[in-house]
Amino acid sequence: MDQIEQFYNYTDRNPLHQILDQYRGNPDFQSGSMQEINFLFGDLRPYITRCLRSTENSAVTNLSTNIHHLQTKILNSEVSILDFAQLIYLINFESDRQIWSHIILIAERLTRAAPPILPDLQIPMTQEKRSTTTLLRNVAEQPDYDSTREALEEALRAELTHDTYKSVDKFWERYRDMGQCGNDHVFNDNMSDQAMKDWFKAFHRIYLEPHRVQHTNPNEIPTVRNPNEFVRGKFTSTSTAIQMGGSRCNRQVDVYVEHSDNPDGWGHHWRDVRVVGEFTKAAAKKGFKFHQLMPYVREVFYAQPLRRFVHGFVLHKNHIVFWIVDRSGAYSSSEINVINDQEKLVRALTAYTIMSDEELGLDTTICRHNERSFVRIRYDDLVPERWVEINPEPLTRPETVLSRGNLCYQTMDMKYLIKFSWGSGAEQSEVDFLNAARGVIGVVDLEWAEGIYQVETHREGLDFSTGTRWDMGVKNWLSVGKEGEPAEYFKKRKLTLAVISPYGRPLKTCSTVREFLSGLLDAILGHRGLYLYAGILHGDISESNIILTMPDEFGSIHGKLIDLDMSVYVAGYNETKSLTGTMKFMAIKVLQNIALKSGTMTKTYRHDLESFFYVFLVGCVCYGRDPAAVKTHFNN
Repeated sequence: MDQIEQFYNYTDRNPLHQILDQYRGNPDFQSGSMQEINFLFGDLRPYITRCLRSTENSAVTNLSTNIHHLQTKILNSEVSILDFAQLIYLINFESDRQIWSHIILIAERLTRAAPPILPDLQIPMTQEKRSTTTLLRNVAEQPDYDSTREALEEALRAELTHDTYKSVDKFWERYRDMGQCGNDHVFNDNMSDQAMKDWFKAFHRIYLEPHRVQHTNPNEIPTVRNPNEFVRGKFTSTSTAIQMGGSRCNRQVDVYVEHSDNPDGWGHHWRDVRVVGEFTKAAAKKGFKFHQLMPYVREVFYAQPLRRFVHGFVLHKNHIVFWIVDRSGAYSSSEINVINDQEKLVRALTAYTIMSDEELGLDTTICRHNERSFVRIRYDDLVPERWVEINPEPLTRPETVLSRGNLCYQTMDMKYLIKFSWGSGAEQSEVDFLNAARGVIGVVDLEWAEGIYQVETHREGLDFSTGTRWDMGVKNWLSVGKEGEPAEYFKKRKLTLAVISPYGRPLKTCSTVREFLSGLLDAILGHRGLYLYAGILHGDISESNIILTMPDEFGSIHGKLIDLDMSVYVAGYNETKSLTGTMKFMAIKVLQNIALKSGTMTKTYRHDLESFFYVFLVGCVCYGRDPAAVKTHFNN
């Protein structure tokens, strides 16, 4: 048994009420008298001594030592009442276990060798990105950024400009060398678009249709590769933009792969797309065709938000380039001459139709059955996993490609929020910060979490040092970009599943002024507790990171702070992280630093408080407006 758990069990047998009752009704203690705080710790030390007489416990011995040192700091005025504000609250309203948990936390934190005054943070900025929206945030921030195809392509170009690599070595060996399906089919370098479509259909009919497995069900639980490598996909194309459902915008697709058992009717859906492709007769348009391919990839990620990665290809005149796009960027093979090496063409396109769900990057986490969705989770580490039904429609989903991909579902019992996230690629993830913030009032609680997948898995074995980094701002495909960076410089994003409580709704859904103000105040108090008691600076305050809980037993609705992925520890070692934030909520000094491209800046809690103020302003102006009124976004 854990030593701290032994101490908690001792407390269960020997409650603290005789000690605490004298402080619960003490006006001096309630008003924050440091002398009374010192008296409290003086009364707790004999209690700890009695515990140590019954059993040896090094953790409790350390606690006693830390409390002694803390009393010395109180007498020397080295700590302030702000350090004990939450302790006063817990003594009035919470259990003995929660009180001890907090005392252990603050006694260890306030007696560290580091000075008690929390330092400002030196956070290096990311490399500049040329973007029409924001230098530091994904392109989905600007309303109507995808209102036209040109605007979306420009936004995606800016998003991918520093994370796209061409001609990555070992690409073919890693993804394409999966066996042959027969003799080469005739392909020439003077095909029209219609001729190319006819070639794809003939290719499937002659070489793939005979190997099709009739009983395969596209809605079955995802499985690993069938050892017999039966055909699972077929090539399809659309003739109009309205044939594809489930997208943000209507798009006509040159060619794509869907499940072989999907009906051959007129309508199709982006959730069924397995591979996307573009082709053109003009070699000069191959770069342009890649930019057209990316909106298709974005629609796949939107309709399949848990997709690990997406395969794609661009076929131009007599060359083909194979692409893979994930949450960290895009990378491609070198150009393959389909006239001189038709074997590779056939083998590659065959591979697309026989790949397993895992090899295609499809989601293998959520099970769907009879239009119901289930996910396998635990509520804590002490109970076995079990299937829990979730609302099939996500509360939030990512709209961009290169992002943390935050995806949230609500359990059908409305108790928990199931959050999937790819994270920022930093060593410390949101799960780590939520674990450190356990017990902080005003911050959501982490019930359980697990890692599911990581980008490095499908990038393993590739040599990015041989690739060419493609700057999307350069219009000419043949322009030589910067050399490819080593793989360790890529964002090593990891997909995690977190069970979070309580379930909440967005701040912008508030129905009264009181609900808005109380929710915002609770979040501010949570931010202060996070900073003072857990030593964490949130760093990404926005309206989307504040939720309102369901009414409690007294009918009260509370605000909670969420999304700690961009947080940093206040004291001690900090990783290199991007200056971050939603643009319209960012502090002015941060925006000035971005505009001046200064590289680094001092970031403190004051910047987060300024962001809270902007959340307040946006709420005052935008919330509760007549639906027919002109929308005000504050983005310009």
